[in-house]
Amino acid sequence: MQRPPFPFTPRSTAHVRSGDFWGIPLRRGGWYACGRVLRVWESRVLCTIGLIDWCEAVPPTAGDIAGARVLEHGKAHIKTVAHTGGTLLGHRPLEDDGGWSALVGIPDRGPSLDEPVWGYGMVADRAHSYFGRHFPERPSPAVERPAPLQNEWRGF
Repeated sequence: MQRPPFPFTPRSTAHVRSGDFWGIPLRRGGWYACGRVLRVWESRVLCTIGLIDWCEAVPPTAGDIAGARVLEHGKAHIKTVAHTGGTLLGHRPLEDDGGWSALVGIPDRGPSLDEPVWGYGMVADRAHSYFGRHFPERPSPAVERPAPLQNEWRGF
């Protein structure tokens, strides 16, 4: 089965592959974070997604996210893409960035029921926590990326 051309809005995991990514508009500042599919489960709708350490004033491209590591990850319904950004924008193989272990920082043990479960908006909430709420109020939209952040959820 042939994949649709990018960009496309997935309705199931049939055409989704590990390494697909989408832009997550931040609530403040007119900037974007990036979500990435890390694993597609043997399910029509379940995948493991990650919020990557990337934030820019334009939607991500495969070249832009090169080498960006995963800040957090969890199991999610494929509707998360449509709910938080709309469409998959492109594909960058995980292997091009060192694979699962290098991106996530833990060994790949395959699909695990121990992974956190994320609701439709969780990746956007996490993106806002890392990037969006740290933009200054002026100018609007922001013209510079915010200063390095500290995440109260993970303690660093």
